[in-house]
Amino acid sequence: MGINVLYVGFEADVSKDISGLYDFQTKRIFVNKDIPANRKTFTIAHELGHALLHEEYVRSQNYQAMPRSNYHEDKPAEEVEADIFAACLLVPKHMLRAYKGFADTAELSEIFAVSSDVVVNQMKFI
Repeated sequence: MGINVLYVGFEADVSKDISGLYDFQTKRIFVNKDIPANRKTFTIAHELGHALLHEEYVRSQNYQAMPRSNYHEDKPAEEVEADIFAACLLVPKHMLRAYKGFADTAELSEIFAVSSDVVVNQMKFI
C-alpha cells in the first residue's frame, strides 16, 4: 500500500502516553519503539485503519495522537472505528470462533499477538 512503518523514540514526556500516529503527507506510521510487541502490532493496525478510513479526519485540526489512558472518555468516533478496524484485522471473528474452544484468553492473545483486552472485546461479538 506504500505505507512505511517507522519505529521511533518519542520525547520522554509523551513516550509513556503515545503508541503511534499516522502522517498522511509522508504515508508513514510512526510507532513508539518502547511499547510491547503486541501493542506495536495493534498500533500499526489502528493507524492503517486511519490511513484507509479517515483521510479527512487525519488531515483536520481535530486529529491528534490520543493518550493510551484515554480509552473511553471523549474518544472521537474515528478513534473508536480505528480500534475496531484493528481488532477485526488482527483477530478475525471466524478464526476466533475456530480457536475459542481450544484455548483460553491468554493463549488466544499469544496466537493472535494481541492483548487479552482485544481478545475479550472480540469475544463479545462472536
